[in-house]
Amino acid sequence: SVMASIIKVNTIQDATNSNTALSIDSSGRVSLPNRIAGGFRNSNSQTISNQSSTALQLNTTMFSDGVTLDTSNYRVTVPVDGIYIVLGALGYHGGADQAHCGIWVNGSNAQESKGLADAWVQEGDYANSSAQVVVQNHKLLSLSANDYLELYAYHSSGESKTTHVNRSFISLVKVA
Repeated sequence: SVMASIIKVNTIQDATNSNTALSIDSSGRVSLPNRIAGGFRNSNSQTISNQSSTALQLNTTMFSDGVTLDTSNYRVTVPVDGIYIVLGALGYHGGADQAHCGIWVNGSNAQESKGLADAWVQEGDYANSSAQVVVQNHKLLSLSANDYLELYAYHSSGESKTTHVNRSFISLVKVA
């Protein structure tokens, strides 16, 4: 015979500090109040020179739960080891040839051990000079505590291009 168990609980807290790790409301919705997530952007348009890999000057926190943005070096730092979904977007005003959006880890554009075989996603080999170009990038990364992320821009338009502030950002969430 199989014996079933039921545990009835609406809050789980750590034993030392009584921090709530999980709560369940009367409808069964689960809340994780101490999740790790954040969204960060550049509040000023930035000029990206032709054929120059350039870190986007992230200086605005849209929201942050446990993730740190250092506005002196534009780095987003994670607090704990884990698997993270990282999303990056880069928008250019007036089009761009071979527009790239890069997500770099610890100053590198390739760290395969963290899931980053190549930092870049490329929009294409053509220019659309009459419209905005937006390139999106997403990565599933195995990050360690104090690893940092940077959002990089690149294009080969033959001239400088300007980023779009509302379409250039990086966001992440710890999923495991």
